[in-house]
Amino acid sequence: MKRRLLVITAALISVITVCAVFSSAATVSDPADNYVVQTAENEDSSISMWFEHSFKKVMTSDVTHSGMDTYSVYMAKNEIESAQFILYSDTTHTKMNASVTNFTDADGNTLEAEVYYQMYVTLNELASTAYLGATAEDSFIREGEQPEALVPLSAVSGGFKLNAGKSQAFYIRVKSTSESKSGWYSAQLNITNSEGQVVKTATVYAYVWNFEISEKTALQTSFYLDNSYLISNNITYKDAYDYLLENRMNAMDIPGAFSSENEYLTNDRVAAIRVSPGVSTTLGNAYLNQMGAFESYKALYDDVSNMAEWDDIKDKFYFYVVDEAMSAEQQDAIGKGGATVEDVKRRYAALDVYWPGANTVLPYHENHPYPYYTFSTPIASITDTATFKDGLQEMMETDTVQIWCPQYYAFTPQSVLDTVNYQGLTAGYTPVRNLSGTISGNILYGEGYYNWEKLYGEFADRVISDNMVKNAKEGRETNQRLWTYSAGWNKSYTYCNHLIESTGLQTKMLFWQLYQNDITGYLYYGTNNWNEYDYQNNTYVDTTTTGAKKGSFKVNKHVYSAANSEGAHSIFGNGVLFYAANMAKVKADNTEYGLAGTIRIEQIRDGIEEYQMLTMLEELKGSSAADAMVANVSDNNACYLSLPGFDRSAYAADMDDYDVMAAVRIELGNEIEAANKSKCKHEYDDGKVTKEATCLEMGEMTYTCTKCGATDVENIPTLHAQGDCFERTGGVSANCYNDGRDILKCTICGYSKYVVTKAYHSDDSYLVYISNGDNNHYAQCTVCEETLEPVAHDFFTVYSNSCTEAGTADQVCRDCGHTVVGEAVEAHGHHWRDGVCTVCGEKDPDYVEPTPDEPDEPDVPEVTPGDLNADGKVNLADVFIMKGIIAGSVTPTEEQMLAGDLNADSKINLADIYLLKVLVIA
Repeated sequence: MKRRLLVITAALISVITVCAVFSSAATVSDPADNYVVQTAENEDSSISMWFEHSFKKVMTSDVTHSGMDTYSVYMAKNEIESAQFILYSDTTHTKMNASVTNFTDADGNTLEAEVYYQMYVTLNELASTAYLGATAEDSFIREGEQPEALVPLSAVSGGFKLNAGKSQAFYIRVKSTSESKSGWYSAQLNITNSEGQVVKTATVYAYVWNFEISEKTALQTSFYLDNSYLISNNITYKDAYDYLLENRMNAMDIPGAFSSENEYLTNDRVAAIRVSPGVSTTLGNAYLNQMGAFESYKALYDDVSNMAEWDDIKDKFYFYVVDEAMSAEQQDAIGKGGATVEDVKRRYAALDVYWPGANTVLPYHENHPYPYYTFSTPIASITDTATFKDGLQEMMETDTVQIWCPQYYAFTPQSVLDTVNYQGLTAGYTPVRNLSGTISGNILYGEGYYNWEKLYGEFADRVISDNMVKNAKEGRETNQRLWTYSAGWNKSYTYCNHLIESTGLQTKMLFWQLYQNDITGYLYYGTNNWNEYDYQNNTYVDTTTTGAKKGSFKVNKHVYSAANSEGAHSIFGNGVLFYAANMAKVKADNTEYGLAGTIRIEQIRDGIEEYQMLTMLEELKGSSAADAMVANVSDNNACYLSLPGFDRSAYAADMDDYDVMAAVRIELGNEIEAANKSKCKHEYDDGKVTKEATCLEMGEMTYTCTKCGATDVENIPTLHAQGDCFERTGGVSANCYNDGRDILKCTICGYSKYVVTKAYHSDDSYLVYISNGDNNHYAQCTVCEETLEPVAHDFFTVYSNSCTEAGTADQVCRDCGHTVVGEAVEAHGHHWRDGVCTVCGEKDPDYVEPTPDEPDEPDVPEVTPGDLNADGKVNLADVFIMKGIIAGSVTPTEEQMLAGDLNADSKINLADIYLLKVLVIA
């Protein structure tokens, strides 16, 4: 996966994809294109009905018909997708109802469908221009009644009320399974009045692509689920966990005890699990792993590390031991006593004793100088970089973090920051930012900002490079990981997020950008913090009347005073993604899991599934194809579809941002479906360097498949991370008893740094451990040959059994290898995945590779290549038609698509114009 395509490349790809969008519609023959509005048996002309994309939030004030009288849902197998329909009337209607049939294809196969009712919350006093390039006129953060809770319409007893002068939105939620047949389906939507008469009707469509979204998800997620709030609302932790899991979201802690017997450990849909003793059915669960519990993890490790599935699941496990480490100066100044880099190092060292190779995740939101309390002058005036480093560098050098998890603004490109002359947050609100913020530098001397990115390079280049070098040096099978997290409004609405006032496009877009930035995990601090900020929210329980119901949603109306000089509110729904059923004033028994979901959960799930689709496209056609797909809608996390700075001129003027996003998603699915029919078993060449690495910026190595031409791009670590460019220019060398401090200077750019080297007696690479019997061992220094004081063995349980052979459960010291043979244990058996045992590599003799479900081939009209106007000639007239198709001013027919797609890539683009001109000249 490659990061950051050039903006000019993205613009070019966008031009080509306009015709690809139309190509998809023509290829699939979408029945919505020729839909004729239907008249109900008891048609009520006072009511308007129209459709919208599911990720577009329709407020009650949005009363203008979208122009869509029906809708086509595009979905993979094993996926949930939705269509949205809206009702409006100038007069009030009561006791109405809506129903939809299951979707059915021509052979009688069905897809499950259900109507969901949207409820609203009122948002006001918003900081509505708080995003890059915004004005009050073009802000898409809007005040008014926003759609929020989403409940099955069947849970709304007595039908719904259509309030005069207000729109009411609904979802048609469609669900496919792994067994669903590909192709077109249709369903009938009926709206009835208080007398049960059908007053509005429409046929709705669904297309199932011929590929499946696997249960195993590439994106790891970690959503904090507070059990104490669930208990107080009579909701079981398991029900809430399963609700998130159905929507492909992983709560931090699995239900029940953490043990090899817990089925969630091997559930493919569970991609990330925080290691903790387990969630009590009567108590809350801690937000952080507590040091006092570290010792108990040893027994957990001994238990799960013997599972046959261990190699398959071990990368799911992580620890959350420190939250947002700051400088000691900053912690002292704010008086909260929070964690520092020293705590990160100390807690990792303590954890490593009980869980070898533990993966710790560190949410990190501000960078700062290290070491602490050593600067007598402001750090910005110090030019000798060999005297200090930042906190991030110290943690990288001591290898105390395995899952880097910065707040999402860390990925803002320096070029964007330079454009707005970013100088930290010292001057108040800024629409973009990075990790160098207000608490960077030594605040005791009035320091507000130090540009660490200028010194070390951008965050992703720096961390990914460090991970790659360590992995290669230490022979790790899997990379250290790069996650990100959202908190509050990320200091600006510029960045995609999941707040109530964030747009649905932003929620979906976030996951496309995670893929774009090589981010493999996403952490969100809360999903059900219903009582958070009680001290200021007691009067902010929203009781908006939404037609049928008056909900009671605590939406956490929260102010960040630094960013809101006039007192506007900048966070609604912070830490709340769903509600208890009673908050929506519906009976728990009438809802699945006893919860009232939100449209934001639906949009998050869709985004996670689209991240998976991008991963599939990468596997099928190479990373370049997937990166190009994302580039159609996003340049970077501060410049994407809907933001004023994004160039959308390549798209037709009558397509709004939601139309474009929906069309690109359809193209993504079509690309996967086409590539899946003739799946290439790639054989990549040795690659060539297509971008040289520099001191601070990663390079790129491009590999080309010798069979199909797919290109895959991998990062090359920065030169500073590789380290060959540094030479020692001074310092004090380590010896057996004292740490050393080497001064290193880059021979290319002149940057100097210091590196602390451990005393030999504290460095395992200089020690050999020798057993001293069953109780202890001693270490001997290979430099001075001194024998150190004996220490007790550090035993872990190691099982000698294999897939097919019995063995013993031995106690083995991980330092000296002393072994105490334990009780006999049986062979644990093979663990098959895709026909191969993940433990020993043996092939399953009974495995049968699945064959794709091939849909019936449609009738293809006969055409002459290049003859777009079907006049029997290939001439300049055809060239002008093709130019119109590429520009978006001409919508091609199916025949024109077939005649114009001269290179047979299911698109009409610049390559086809070139070939057409060759035909004309010939």
